[in-house]
Amino acid sequence: MSVLVGTLALAACGCKSKEAQVQGRWKVKEVTLTGVAGAQAESMKGLLMSTTYQFKDDKKVSISMAKAAMEGDWALTSKGVEINIKTVLGLTLDQIKQKAKGAPEASMLAEVWYKPVLGILSGDGKTLTIAVPGGLGSFILEKDSSG
Repeated sequence: MSVLVGTLALAACGCKSKEAQVQGRWKVKEVTLTGVAGAQAESMKGLLMSTTYQFKDDKKVSISMAKAAMEGDWALTSKGVEINIKTVLGLTLDQIKQKAKGAPEASMLAEVWYKPVLGILSGDGKTLTIAVPGGLGSFILEKDSSG
């Protein structure tokens, strides 16, 4: 019985340390795009390079991308760090769809941003790799040691 309790305590401790590795401010270190080229690729890369993530201990996440503020939540799963966006510029997906009536492209783009995203935490906890929504590549976040 004490072996089982000890194993459970170690497992819980390991999960907490992983959560502590995730918590904090992260900034984009590197962007790899596929299927996009030229001016569009440079624009996307610039936008992604300006992005920061703030993972909070209450499981909330704030994302700043250029002038777009996103809020959501995050969870540590067996696969990685799952990020769920709840609002973009303070609007839910339903509110954006309502505003985008008559503009199907805008509605489809909104759908991409509100899908859960999986980040893969490196073994040392110093980088987090996230796929670009829409299957257009990936970007690597690096923990910001300044805050």
